[in-house]
Amino acid sequence: WVVASSECRISMRRDEPSADDIILEQDDQIRAGDHGSARIFKEGSARWLALPIGTQVYRGSESLFGPKGFPGKSGYVKLEDGEKCFLRKHVAIETGTTITLLSAYGEPWVVEHDQVVVRRGPSMDDLPLGIMCKGDVVGVKRRQDNWVELVQDTDVRFKKREGAEQPISGINWPRRHKVSEGQGTAQFDVSPAHPEAPVIKAWMLVEHKQLGQLLRRARKRKGGLGSGCVLSAARQQKYEEVIELCDRKS
Repeated sequence: WVVASSECRISMRRDEPSADDIILEQDDQIRAGDHGSARIFKEGSARWLALPIGTQVYRGSESLFGPKGFPGKSGYVKLEDGEKCFLRKHVAIETGTTITLLSAYGEPWVVEHDQVVVRRGPSMDDLPLGIMCKGDVVGVKRRQDNWVELVQDTDVRFKKREGAEQPISGINWPRRHKVSEGQGTAQFDVSPAHPEAPVIKAWMLVEHKQLGQLLRRARKRKGGLGSGCVLSAARQQKYEEVIELCDRKS
């Protein structure tokens, strides 16, 4: 994203300006994941872009936040308000071959409670990343005591106001690798597109002392990806492309 107005800022809250807001300059560049998986909120005539932890903001070639990116728990940038534009999409011209790595969905577990928080670590003190709702099917990488770690490319729901549908988005950068053929050799150089992006781990509590069972393993689940799985449109499209390639070969 490219800042299109000198009035653009990173706000800690969407309802009113704060002394902690970060003032941006025109032509600053914001790297907050793919446009297709961006979390965008609409409130009245305004549309807001939510910034995940690790977002990078560049002023020229300098990063404003250092190698770890945006450190805040939450941040928002106004995309537009009525006819006024604050951010515009930046579309890079792709050349050569790019490989996208995507983890499998993982072992299916079903959410049993109305809402279960997804956290950055296996502790109630760890920061929340989002939520899952009753009936959601989550993909688990491994279990550790009373916690399960979700797969790296998991998507989560983001809580909105009462009655509104929770948007779904990923928590990690897509792992894209640029492939360039070396001169005079058949070997290929594969390097990550976002080497500085930190990997965020996602954990969920299995059983709560007061609330009881929060998650259960779905031992004989049927229905494929379209039945309860929490998937952003971008991630589902990638899975469907892989399935289509496999069908062509079979």
